[in-house]
Amino acid sequence: MRRRQRGARLERPVIATRFAGIEEQIETGVNGLVVEQDVDAICDGLGSLIRDAGLRQRLAQGGYPRELLDDDAKVDLLMGLMTGSACQATTDAR
Repeated sequence: MRRRQRGARLERPVIATRFAGIEEQIETGVNGLVVEQDVDAICDGLGSLIRDAGLRQRLAQGGYPRELLDDDAKVDLLMGLMTGSACQATTDAR
């Protein structure tokens, strides 16, 4: 739990490039921006954050998914995948 609290206190907006699984952790416009894997898209995302203080604040306060911050939650999700109950574990975590 301590790790999760430290992570939640980071309160930093996140920009991530689109790759397998990232959209399960970062929801564009809620807790970060997910952009394509090219320089222009990354620069556009950074530019948006630089120009828009409200967006920076909103994304920073959007929080991080429990599965990203909490090692126990990661193990629970993995066990759910192995036992076929991953959908329920993900729903419960949110």
